[in-house]
Amino acid sequence: MHSINVTPLADSSWLRSKATDPYGRAGTVRLAYQVSTIQVAILTDLTPAPDTCPVWIQPLDLLARDGGTADFQDFRARFKEESDLKLLMLSDRACASERERQRELQDRLTPYSFAEHRLHRFLNAQLRVGDRVVDTYRGRRGTLLDPSPPPLPHISSPMIVRFDEPYVPGDPQWLKGTSTISAIGLYPTLGLL
Repeated sequence: MHSINVTPLADSSWLRSKATDPYGRAGTVRLAYQVSTIQVAILTDLTPAPDTCPVWIQPLDLLARDGGTADFQDFRARFKEESDLKLLMLSDRACASERERQRELQDRLTPYSFAEHRLHRFLNAQLRVGDRVVDTYRGRRGTLLDPSPPPLPHISSPMIVRFDEPYVPGDPQWLKGTSTISAIGLYPTLGLL
């Protein structure tokens, strides 16, 4: 597999802009990167809620800046259409034109998801023991104890984190505040970026 460069865009006109993503989440663009052919932003919530990650990644083409419109403003509709067509294909009910349309949409959408994924992996590869992280799925904050424990069959790219909040009864993945979780759900805190 060839290497994909992730390059910071220190002079991006998007920096410090208020923006809204395709799902209606508002944030401030803190950093921007070039990932292959796609420019990707790291945003922070304007009004962080305790159950959401305060830092997230979104391709710039999908963001509406300061009340404007996104360059790829029908992203959500195209994503839904592609997902629906993929389900038809998986159930073997898609006709030739639907299969062709699904491939066209997949070709159009894949660079965006790839760029997000690649930037996320790039950021997580820089994490070290003691770094502060956020669990995107539950909004939990914690300290990284081990960025590369032995692989586990049921957790992709595992990392061991001690979360700030006390033990939550009934959550088998959260034993006394320390948990082995997938790096897919972790982001560095803004202070590390």
